[in-house]
Amino acid sequence: MEAFQRAEEKRRSKTRFLTDEQLLETLREYVQKEGRIRGRLMGRRYRMPSVAAYIRRFGSLWRAYELAGIPPSEHCTAQARSLRCRIAEKFQQAMIVSGAPFERMGRVYAVRGCTPFVFDVAKSLEPLVSGEMRWELYLRKEMPSGPCAAARLTPDNHSIQDWCMFEISSRGQQRFPLRDSVVRAGDSVRGTPNELIQLILDRLHRS
Repeated sequence: MEAFQRAEEKRRSKTRFLTDEQLLETLREYVQKEGRIRGRLMGRRYRMPSVAAYIRRFGSLWRAYELAGIPPSEHCTAQARSLRCRIAEKFQQAMIVSGAPFERMGRVYAVRGCTPFVFDVAKSLEPLVSGEMRWELYLRKEMPSGPCAAARLTPDNHSIQDWCMFEISSRGQQRFPLRDSVVRAGDSVRGTPNELIQLILDRLHRS
C-alpha cells in the first residue's frame, strides 16, 4: 500500500504542472483515439490524470467534458443524474476540500497515513417491528472488511438523512444490513460529509 501511495503521489505532482488546456487536450486525445471514457477507468490504467485531478481543477468531471467540447454519452448523463452518483461525487468533493491526499479505487478510499475505508450509500428499509430504523448496503465481494463511511438515505430514499461510519465485519456478504442502534453506538453520525471526513481522519489515522 505504501509503494502504491508513493506512486500516486508522484503522478499527482506531475498533474499539478499541467495547464487547464493540457488536461482538457488529454481528455480529447483519449476520446478521439479510444472512444468514450468512463471516470472509473481514468488514472494509472491509461496513464491519464485521475478523476480527482479533473474535479480539483474544473469542479466536476462533467464540467471537464463540457470545456473540452465532448458531449457526455447518454450513459454518463444518466449516471450524473442518479442520486447515488451525485452523493458519491459530493463525498469525493468533500475529500478533496479536506486537503488529505487520497486515491479512490472504486468505492475504496486510500488516504495517506490512514486505514483504507469503503464509502457507500445506505438504502432505507422498512423499520423493524420494534420501530428501529434500518438500512442496507450492497457491497461487492472483493471489498475489504473494516471501516465503512456511508450516507444514510431518508425513509423515502429520495435524499440524504445523515452521514456516518461503522465497521463491515462480513467479508463476501453482498447485502449488508445496518441498524440505527449499531451506528449510534459508535457515536459517528454527522450532518455533513465534511464533518464525517474529519472524524474519519481522526479515527483512522495510523500512528
